[in-house]
Amino acid sequence: MEHPVDQPPKISKCQAAVKTLKSAFLDGYRFYDYRILPLSVMDFSNYIRVMSFAIVSAGILESPTKITKRDIIGPALMRGATLPVKNNADNSTTVAGMTNRSAQLFGIYANISAWGHEHIKPDAYSATIMQVSNESRRPTFPSLYNDNKLHFFAQWTTDRDWRTGCYNMDCPGFVPFRNTRADMPIPGMVVDAVSSYGGADSSMVLQIVKDGRPGVGNGDWWLYRVSGPVRFPLGHWPAALFTSLSRHATVAAWYGAVGFPPRARDEPLPAMGSGRGPGEGYARAAYLADIRLMDDMANPVDASMAYVMPLANAEGCYKVAMEDTNGPPYTFFYGGPVSHAC
Repeated sequence: MEHPVDQPPKISKCQAAVKTLKSAFLDGYRFYDYRILPLSVMDFSNYIRVMSFAIVSAGILESPTKITKRDIIGPALMRGATLPVKNNADNSTTVAGMTNRSAQLFGIYANISAWGHEHIKPDAYSATIMQVSNESRRPTFPSLYNDNKLHFFAQWTTDRDWRTGCYNMDCPGFVPFRNTRADMPIPGMVVDAVSSYGGADSSMVLQIVKDGRPGVGNGDWWLYRVSGPVRFPLGHWPAALFTSLSRHATVAAWYGAVGFPPRARDEPLPAMGSGRGPGEGYARAAYLADIRLMDDMANPVDASMAYVMPLANAEGCYKVAMEDTNGPPYTFFYGGPVSHAC
């Protein structure tokens, strides 16, 4: 199967109504201005629902306890809920990031910083996600791995209750690229290179884009690892898996997520991102950098970026802040420490 022609990702323009906060870096770091966006609970319950629902997502995930393939694709652990959830006592996922809603979306791009945590309890998870969908939902993350390491993942579903689809290649769906280089990530693999506070900065540039090339593309959703101007195909989700998502997406999202299903009331939520707040900036806070939207030819969709909005359903614990720049590309920081309060 052919894959879309490699080309350098381009940037989009966006305008946002924000207020500026001056944040100082210690130990000789320069001053930065951060645009701290208002942290509000996004509720799309009043939007007209489409009859079908679909989502594809990729990112990095820590989740210690191993469960079986039957558990992964079964409905009990694959529940979805309107994003974000207002009552965390009833639903275990807490998120912080950015979301975009548009009539038609064909791709998404981001540079994802990689952070690991030494103490993630069984059944808990801490993840960084980029996704396209046709409704405002978030993935649920059952425990997938019998370790405390960071893993690269890919995920899909076609219904709002997560009765279809799966993670990685645990069911038919995601098709790995046959000639992927040995140094390219495979869904499910361990991410060994992680960032350290005030030290090494490790990240992964990913792109999800619909192949709509006239006369050549067949509408599949492709996942790429990007290095400079070159895109390396990792695999694709066939268009035949989906109904409305076979044409285009309407929602894009970039965010951190933590959870503990099932969660006792006195159980703390794990650290999100680096475990520090977004105001600490580069080398200290987790980020999703160069966030962009794409059309079906991997070109920028400038107008839609004006509708990027902050997403946080527990702003007292996990926050998001956009870097103050004069224009694209745009970067935001997110995260927070282990929390008993949310």
